[in-house]
Amino acid sequence: MKKIVCLTAPLFFLFTFAISANEFRTWTSANGKYKTEAKLVEISKDGKTATLRKFENKEFKDIDVPLEKLSKADQTYVQKWQKEMEEAGRELAREKASPEWKVRDRLAAQAQLARKKEQLERTEQNVQSLQQQAPLLRDQGAAYTLQLKQLVAEKAARIRNCRQCGGTGKIHERCYNCNATGRSTSNCSLCNGSGRTSDGKGVCSSCRGLGSGECSLCRGSGTQVTHCDCGCTEIDLAGRRIQGALQGISQALQMNQRELQKAQSTLRRHQSELERAQKALDQLDQGK
Repeated sequence: MKKIVCLTAPLFFLFTFAISANEFRTWTSANGKYKTEAKLVEISKDGKTATLRKFENKEFKDIDVPLEKLSKADQTYVQKWQKEMEEAGRELAREKASPEWKVRDRLAAQAQLARKKEQLERTEQNVQSLQQQAPLLRDQGAAYTLQLKQLVAEKAARIRNCRQCGGTGKIHERCYNCNATGRSTSNCSLCNGSGRTSDGKGVCSSCRGLGSGECSLCRGSGTQVTHCDCGCTEIDLAGRRIQGALQGISQALQMNQRELQKAQSTLRRHQSELERAQKALDQLDQGK
């Protein structure tokens, strides 16, 4: 038996009457030993089996029961329900054959077609907007890349022409901690500045006979090596800002590609839906 899913105003009371009888009720077996609460949802095509819907364990469950295993009262209920549903189906078929039904169908098909066209237009505009964004982002990234290259070249020129470091990027100065001696100002903790072992026979293993340790700042070289700025601090800051902007553009491009793929998929779906809506309207026009 076909399930009826479309209700119209002229048939509302007919369907209400047919369905109102189909409520949860007590069903009894033919021998009267078993009872259950359920409602009738379908009858098999051969009319020999009824599908009952029960509510167990917080969920609905459908079971198929042969009519011969139901009580006489239940069998009479099923037969009456089947006749009501068949009559409702015949009435619905007659209603669908009327000119008013066809007019309603055509108006509904036209409205559906208009909605699909509107959805398709919006999606096409979204796809076009996303396609236009990508070249702009790439051009902006190319401009930032060029600026970064120029900054690198300018920094190299400044270092090369720097008078303080002579182009090495490093400045060598006398160590102020040891006064360029490379040695610590305090005596060796192991030999107490004597440079000899405790028995006076050997050389102190810590200071190697010098009486003092290595300068902790210059590590015995007597000079301090510092990085020469060469006036490049502002260039480094600008470079970091540009690198951050380039990273943002890269992320924006990736997002643009994802959104574009999603929009193109939606566009194909809307095109397919529009074709189906147009086909449905054409079929209604041909059936006049």
